[in-house]
Amino acid sequence: MKLSKLVYLCVKNVILFDDAPFDYESFIQGKFNGDPDYATSINNVYTSINQAISRLSDLERIPYRVNEIQLNDYAFSISAFENIHKHNIKEIVAIAYIDSNKSVLPLNFREVGDKVIVDCGISNIKVHVEYKEDIFFSEGDFDYKYTVDELGEATLLTSKDIELREFGIKDETCNAIVEYVKGALSEPVEAALSNMHTTRAEQYFMNINPIRSAFAQTNVYKKWGVDD
Repeated sequence: MKLSKLVYLCVKNVILFDDAPFDYESFIQGKFNGDPDYATSINNVYTSINQAISRLSDLERIPYRVNEIQLNDYAFSISAFENIHKHNIKEIVAIAYIDSNKSVLPLNFREVGDKVIVDCGISNIKVHVEYKEDIFFSEGDFDYKYTVDELGEATLLTSKDIELREFGIKDETCNAIVEYVKGALSEPVEAALSNMHTTRAEQYFMNINPIRSAFAQTNVYKKWGVDD
């Protein structure tokens, strides 16, 4: 699902008008941006979507990313990592060294400010970092530009959008996000209804299979021994 479609479904499910003209094509053309019945929800929906995604991430329901980084004196900079891979780190889940035989060795690490110090025996090896991405969407993340002829027919000129699967957000997850947004945006109108939707969304979140670390330790290595 694309971000624009998720935003549209959230707004449509919050407003709940029997309004046939409010379809997806009309929404991405911006026909309802100034409509007082829709404008408030359109403007506020991103905050609730981001809150839902953050909650899913905390519950280990958003897949982790894995990227490689070169260590320098047993450490690497988080800001340098983010600049290289163009992803913001919310939380580092695991760090591992993968040798030439594809064997995975999980490594201990600790964060000191912007620096991550890795407990390994070689100061300049490449390691794989598994992390939660800090996901944040805003209104400018999708944009569809149209031209309209004298007969009122719209023709798409350019488009920009985000495919949510690139973040590991599947359609099942989007349905849960829609329910969460319904709860968040209906709170000023009806607190009891808001609580019902929020509780239901949490149940949907828990029904999504949790993510497991790709670098979970499965072998035990001897570090010290006693000779007979």
